Amino acid sequence: MYKVRSLLIAILLIALPLIASGQSNIPQSREGPIQIDADSGEYDNRLNAYKLFGNVRISHGGLVVSADEGFAYQTPGEDERVELFGSPTEWTMILDDGTEANGQSDQIVYNLTEGIIMMMGNARVEDSRGVFTGARLTYNLETQKTEGEGGVQVVIDPPGQSN
Repeated sequence: MYKVRSLLIAILLIALPLIASGQSNIPQSREGPIQIDADSGEYDNRLNAYKLFGNVRISHGGLVVSADEGFAYQTPGEDERVELFGSPTEWTMILDDGTEANGQSDQIVYNLTEGIIMMMGNARVEDSRGVFTGARLTYNLETQKTEGEGGVQVVIDPPGQSN
């Protein structure tokens, strides 16, 4: 088991569920350790980057993120970012109201400097309100706005029905 604790990954774990169309019922309890497991991993001092390979699984509270590999970069004076790759990269979160939000894409990039989360390649976000898909979904943490590109489709469930 390969464990890494990083401020970048902690921020990613807190921010990923926000992709789900500005959820207001994101769990408030973020207690306990952030656990990161992978088949192998390393820290590259030259690049200031964590590199995790094979069956990357990140758990924190009700959030679980799975990827084939992941990288977290923290270089002073440059954009700080986390990149996750998979076939697909997936995340699931149990919200405070007991419902589940989940998403998947080929790649997730979280730019901490700009406060932007991008899901690229077959991106899909689903929660109790519906589904939002596109080739690329971008979420801005400051404006709480989600934008889609490349064949965007939104399916909204009528009130009282679930998907």
